[in-house]
Amino acid sequence: MVALSPLTPYNFTTFQNQKIHLLSVLSINYKSLSFLYKFLQISNFSSPLHSTRHISNSSILTNFLHTPRLNHLHFFMAHSTNDGASFSEQLLECARRNNTELLQSIIAELPDVHAVAKLVNSTKEVISNNSPLHIATLLGNWEFIDMVLDIEGVEIDPLNRDGDTPLHLAVKYAASEPEYGYFIIDNLLDAGLDAKIVDRSGLKPVNYVVNNEKLRTLLQSAEYAAAVEEVEVDDDDDDEGDEGLASDSD
Repeated sequence: MVALSPLTPYNFTTFQNQKIHLLSVLSINYKSLSFLYKFLQISNFSSPLHSTRHISNSSILTNFLHTPRLNHLHFFMAHSTNDGASFSEQLLECARRNNTELLQSIIAELPDVHAVAKLVNSTKEVISNNSPLHIATLLGNWEFIDMVLDIEGVEIDPLNRDGDTPLHLAVKYAASEPEYGYFIIDNLLDAGLDAKIVDRSGLKPVNYVVNNEKLRTLLQSAEYAAAVEEVEVDDDDDDEGDEGLASDSD
């Protein structure tokens, strides 16, 4: 339950594309970060939050926006198309429609690759908590997936509300499209997605394979290779530790 406090309402307006967008935050305790984060996500607000000249008692909102979870929203939600869609909304639509042209235009609007990665990592569907990669893998939209995976800094194993990674959803997609699904999953594994992650039901991607031994083998092989790599890394760390102890004894 969100804690409310008897604060004076803070209202601000901004002008964009000759339209006025008004956001009213009424009696919200500014410590309730997760609530306001969701509020901003689901609102049709596309105003630049950093335009504090439009905000009464701007120091409060400025300090609030500098919290680690929200410090990027003032940029991503500030920019919109003529119909008022924020970058996050456009990105979700790109994932649903495999629209790589729109994705390219969004990337061109952002200042650098770090801003692009932040946008991708922070964009989620409100109820499902699906990321753009979740949406695209569930729909088999490979061109969009391929472009996103090439963005430096993008989180490749995000979890949705059910604890699914994009790889979990790709396997579910493969149940109806086995050949193309296999192609997508093979490329996801090459990109480094983790086949060992379990969802909230305790199931790995391989546990969702239906009547597809070729795909099952692919995922099991990826799990085995990852496990061997982890063991080798642990052995290397142990060797380094032993060398350090030997040097100390000398």
